[in-house]
Amino acid sequence: IFSGAFLSLSLFYFSLNLSTRKMAACSRISSVPIPYSDEKLERILREVRTIAVVGASRDENRPGHFVPKYLQLKGYRVIPVNPQMAGKQWLGETAVATLKDLPMAVDMVEIFRNSEAAGQIVTECLELPTPPKVIWMQL
Repeated sequence: IFSGAFLSLSLFYFSLNLSTRKMAACSRISSVPIPYSDEKLERILREVRTIAVVGASRDENRPGHFVPKYLQLKGYRVIPVNPQMAGKQWLGETAVATLKDLPMAVDMVEIFRNSEAAGQIVTECLELPTPPKVIWMQL
């Protein structure tokens, strides 16, 4: 079903059949160990169905594009959160400007923003009427 390797960015790259250059760049990132057991990650991925992606991107070269696309292909509902895309369709979903604009509660918020923005985004997550079960950030 799922394993730690499933979560590595190198597999996201591979699964989307992106260029060799991108795969080489990713292999340096994916060598960082994931501090959670495979069992814990499998449980998270089994229980999560709806994911808000803060920093969703239309640029196919950015992780904020290809990771959510991969997750959607695997059956997750992905809601893009990006003020520049608000009101527009992206991967079949209408983008929202902020987490407060989400049309429903989500199981997970995945953050594709720089570390300086992450703290405020986590605060926004926790202030939602129904906070997400998981807040996921990239290494």
